[in-house]
Amino acid sequence: MTMSPTIGDQDISIDPGYDQKPRTCMYKDAVCVLPPTHVLLEARHDGGYVRTEYCARHYGLELAYFLEVHITTCRAGVRAHFAGFGEIGSVTKFDE
Repeated sequence: MTMSPTIGDQDISIDPGYDQKPRTCMYKDAVCVLPPTHVLLEARHDGGYVRTEYCARHYGLELAYFLEVHITTCRAGVRAHFAGFGEIGSVTKFDE
């Protein structure tokens, strides 16, 4: 839905489309409005991956949880869980 409000004699077009939505951290355990700076590529069973973007704090928390809690009870290795990781723009993929 496009709205066209006016201020004085000027028309201002506002389009709240999906591609205009600002990106925010995708941390699943709490709301975070910080912009993402890091990415985890979570491996899928079909060989693909799901890209999840986090702020630096929540990226660290996700990695810490994985290393301190999950991996201690899981027999699968890191590559079974992640296809890549790193800062947005310079992601390290395991298959490269």
